[in-house]
Amino acid sequence: MFRLSFYHRNNYFKILFLCTLFFQSNCIQLYSQLPGRFLFDTIKLKNWPAIHSFSFAEFNHYVFMFGGRTDGIHGKESGFENKNSNSIIYLWNTQNDSIISYKPDSLNDELLEFISASNACFTQDDHYLYVLGGYGQSKSGVYKTYPVFLKVNLQECISAILQNRNVANAFKYKVSDLFAVTGGQLKIMDSLFYLVGGQKFDGKYSSDDHTINQKYTDALRIFSIFESQDTLSYTSIKEITNDAIFHRRDYNVNPIISTTGEIKLMVFGGVFQYNINRAFLNTALIQNQDYEELFDFEHKFASYNCARIGLYDSLKNEMYQVFFGGMAEFYRDSVNAISRDNYVPFVKSISSITRHTNGKFEEHLYPEELPGYFGTNAEFLINPELKRIYQDIVDYNSLKKDTSYLGCIFGGIYNPSAYRNVWQQDSAHLTRSNPYVLKVSFVKNQTTDNRQLQNSNYDVIIIPNPAKNQVVIKFKTELVLTSLKLSIQNTQGYTVKNLSYADVLNNELILSTDDLVPQKYILNLLINEEQLITKQLIVLR
Repeated sequence: MFRLSFYHRNNYFKILFLCTLFFQSNCIQLYSQLPGRFLFDTIKLKNWPAIHSFSFAEFNHYVFMFGGRTDGIHGKESGFENKNSNSIIYLWNTQNDSIISYKPDSLNDELLEFISASNACFTQDDHYLYVLGGYGQSKSGVYKTYPVFLKVNLQECISAILQNRNVANAFKYKVSDLFAVTGGQLKIMDSLFYLVGGQKFDGKYSSDDHTINQKYTDALRIFSIFESQDTLSYTSIKEITNDAIFHRRDYNVNPIISTTGEIKLMVFGGVFQYNINRAFLNTALIQNQDYEELFDFEHKFASYNCARIGLYDSLKNEMYQVFFGGMAEFYRDSVNAISRDNYVPFVKSISSITRHTNGKFEEHLYPEELPGYFGTNAEFLINPELKRIYQDIVDYNSLKKDTSYLGCIFGGIYNPSAYRNVWQQDSAHLTRSNPYVLKVSFVKNQTTDNRQLQNSNYDVIIIPNPAKNQVVIKFKTELVLTSLKLSIQNTQGYTVKNLSYADVLNNELILSTDDLVPQKYILNLLINEEQLITKQLIVLR
C-alpha cells in the first residue's frame, strides 16, 4: 500500500478538498441498519502465510493466494524492496486448514516478477482469476508498476500444485500500458472488465514528491478480454475520466443491489486528495458503462482497502455493506467519542453502509470493535455454507440461526502497537503482516446503539435550477460562512471553474453562468474549509 500521495499538476485547486464537519451531538438511534452485533475469534494456523496486499481466489475448498508482501506497512522512505515481496503461491485447504507452499519456478522471469507484485488489481469469475498491474521491485532493481494482465485457470493450476507439476499451462497473460495500474479495483459486470481508479507509480517510494513518478488514472476503464489461438487479447470499450470520483487508490469497490434489484458497483471513500493528505469521502455508483455520483452522502469510516462483506435483505429491500478495520480519517476514540485524524490512521472500527428502500444511503458505526488494528489490505473469506445472491453479497434472510458464522478476515497488515498513526510516532517498523485469522460471527437482531452519521449541517438551495444566465445560491445555516471554495465540474468529469470567496454576505451568493456551455454540471461547495456540499446544476439557453 502507498501511504502518502503527491500529485504532480500545477493547478492547486484542481478539484474539491473533500473534508467534512462531523457533529457527534447529532447522532441518533436508528433501527433500519443491519440489526445485530459481531463476535470475533482470533486463531493462528500452522504454516500460515503472513502476507498482505496480495491477490486471491477461492475454488472448491481451496483459497489460492499469491503476490503481496511479507513485511508490515512501509516507512517514509522505503518499504517495497524485492527481498520482502511474496514469490510463493499458497493453497489454503479450508477443510483441514492445511497450507501448501509452491514455488512457481517454471514460469518465465516476466511472470515471476509480476506475480510477486503488491496491490495488484484482481477479480474472480467462476474458475478463473484475473490479475493486472501491481507495484514492486524487479530482480534487476527497478521499481515499477507492471503492465501485465494475467488469466489463471484455477482448476488446472490447483490440480498441478497438488500433484507438484508445472503450472505454466494454467497462466495466460497480455502486456499493455493499459494494465499498468496499482491500487485500483477490478470487477466484472455484464461480461466486461471494469478497472476503477488506481495509479501508475514508477521509481523507488519516497516521501519526496520531486523524486517519484506517480500518476493517478483518474479514470474508469472498461474493456473485454478474449483468447485467440491460445493468446490473450483485449478490446478497450470505454474510458471515463472524473478527477473527483476516480482519483483514488488502495480503496474499496463492491457490488450492491439497487432498489430495483439491479447490480451496481459502488465506489467508496478513498485516498488521497490533490496536494493534501486527506481522504476522499464522496461516493458513486457504476452501471451500464457509466456512473452516477451520490449526492449528500459521504463515506467516513473506511478510507483504505479493508476486509468487507455485503448482505441483502430482500424482505426489507435493503442492502448492507460492512467494513472491518483498516484505516480511516474518522474513528471512535478511547472515551467513546468520534474523533478525526487527517492523516488516516489505523482503526478497529466496524461500520456499515445501508442502502434504504428509498434509495438513500446512510453510514453506521457499531459499538463493538476488532480485537486489534486489523483489516488493512486484508480480505474476507465468506463461509461457503452461506447462500450468496451475487459474488460477495450474502442473502441476509437465509441467516436463520441466532448466531451465524459469516466467514473470516485473513491476511493484511497488523499493527500491534498502541499508536494509531505509526508514521507520526516513527513506528512503522512495528507493524507486520497479519499472522492470525479472525473468525467472524453475527448475532442477529440484537439491540445495539449503532450511530447514524449525519452528513450535513447546511441546507443549500440553488435558484433557479435549471438556470440561464445566473443563479442564487442560498445557504440555510446558523453558522457564519467565513470562506467558500466552489468548483464546477462538467459531465466529462473535468473541473471547468474554481472560485474562492472570503465571506458570503447574508449567506447568499450570485453565480454567473454566462460562460458555461448548456449542460449538466456538478457544484462542489467547500464551506469554511470543513464541510463539502455537492449539488447538481443544469444550464440552459
